[in-house]
Amino acid sequence: MKRFASLLIFTICFLCGVIFAAQEANTNDLNILTNISGDGALEVFETWEMNTRSNNDFIERKIFVNKSKNEKVENVSVSARYPNVSGERQFELYSGDLKFGMYNVLDSGDYYFIRCGVDKFNSNLIYNISYTIKNNVIGHKDCAEMKWYIFKDELLTNLGSVSGEVYFPASTDEEVNAWLKTNLSNMQLKEIGDEKLAFFANNLVGNSYIELKTLLPNNMFNTLVNTSDDYAKDDIIQKEVTKIAKENAKREFRNNLINTFEVILLLILFLRLFNLIKVAGMTRKIKPTERVSYSKELPYDGITPGQALFIKKRGNIYMGNIFSAVLMSLKFKGVIDIVDLDSSSGGYIKILNQEPGLYLDEKLVFDFLLEYVNKFGKEKMQVSIKMLKMYISNNTERVNKLKKDIQRELKNSIKTFDESENRKISRYLRNIIYYLIIMIIMNMVHKDGYDIFTLHTWVSIVSVISMFFCANIAYNANVFSEKGENEREKIRAFQRYMLNFKEYGAPPAVAIWEYYLIFATAFGISDVVLKEIRENYINMGSEPCWEIFNICEKIVKSNFSKCFVMAISSK
Repeated sequence: MKRFASLLIFTICFLCGVIFAAQEANTNDLNILTNISGDGALEVFETWEMNTRSNNDFIERKIFVNKSKNEKVENVSVSARYPNVSGERQFELYSGDLKFGMYNVLDSGDYYFIRCGVDKFNSNLIYNISYTIKNNVIGHKDCAEMKWYIFKDELLTNLGSVSGEVYFPASTDEEVNAWLKTNLSNMQLKEIGDEKLAFFANNLVGNSYIELKTLLPNNMFNTLVNTSDDYAKDDIIQKEVTKIAKENAKREFRNNLINTFEVILLLILFLRLFNLIKVAGMTRKIKPTERVSYSKELPYDGITPGQALFIKKRGNIYMGNIFSAVLMSLKFKGVIDIVDLDSSSGGYIKILNQEPGLYLDEKLVFDFLLEYVNKFGKEKMQVSIKMLKMYISNNTERVNKLKKDIQRELKNSIKTFDESENRKISRYLRNIIYYLIIMIIMNMVHKDGYDIFTLHTWVSIVSVISMFFCANIAYNANVFSEKGENEREKIRAFQRYMLNFKEYGAPPAVAIWEYYLIFATAFGISDVVLKEIRENYINMGSEPCWEIFNICEKIVKSNFSKCFVMAISSK
């Protein structure tokens, strides 16, 4: 279950990282003031309230021009000021590397790029960018056509709001036709008057475009470079009406389809969450029925140190502890010998025989040792502990394979402890993750902006809340059945006994202290147990017993745990 919790938390962090990364240069608000001059030029004044949280040296305004109409950008000016601070800084035109207070203009085919240096010490700035688009308006026999791509290519940043006013060359009593074309449904023409038109929208998401087309009376203009002998007004109106109707229908169909899927997914999600809550509530109630303060005996015969640690940690293992414990177990069983612990090499591990009667986790560790010995110490069938530690630290792939193999075998060996309801939790969590990912993707392609009253906004909120909720359930869910929880309670009682011999009394036989130390090493408490034994029961031991004590101390000091942590963490 912890893996599910980690996956969900990672997913949340990843999505947040993507969102923040995409908004390194986030625009709070954009205001555009445009004058249409009598010669068909557009005099544009833009105010950008920016938060530049990127490592880039500049921000960029991309302006499309139609070279077939001889459009071009002239009279560029850039200035900036800090919010709530009077006065502004006029930027200088510069062709080299940009710094704050400098800008440049690049003519690149169909686009002009206005690049402005940023203040890396203060990300909040208000940029004023002005420019003129020459020769924009086309004069027909019956109208003058203004076609302006405010953003032709898709806008790469999010906008808190965008507002604009376009002033005509002169006031008119005649009809003015205007169309605002965009892939956003929440953007619209706010006003079409006799002197100007206005548009406005809130919460614009990235991946958006905006195009404004206006038909004005010819008598507003005096000298137009672009002219036509056609009567184009009726044809333009018909085409625009048809095009907008098709685009609206297409967008409405897409949104309805997305909304339908979102509703279906929400219903399925709520059903899954209900079942998940029900099952999780049942599993949380599983508690051990046998409360034991301490135990001098292992929970059952034949349990290995790895199994005991696996049960105690509810599915987690610490490779360094298991490896050290298994080394001692193999020594105890006479499969290996550990000698010369006081030498400069830190001691040697010598292969004595390949006894077939090993438990699966012991067999995996023994095969790992034998593999290393056959490579580097086959002649004497022994290796130094110092060289073994270096091998472990530097062989990430092999060490991770050993860990996975041990985890698999330990899990298979205690299947009777598995809680069947937890398999249901795993299935529900996995399905919920899939649904959440689908809904998040659907919201990413949704281009209507985020508004508190829109369905996909609520879907996003529900998705995030569900992720945290599922992560909490995954983290707190039981791993074992009632039988497993009872065995875990016995193992914990066994650990409490080893930590306090003085309070609970001496072991039934000194000879089994060796066995105790093997499990103490697996639990990571061998140093405490050794201290307890030496302080309170030193007079009760025998020479064979103290040998394993000394070996245990040396193995603990060898710090195999550090070697395995280094190898596993470098994956």
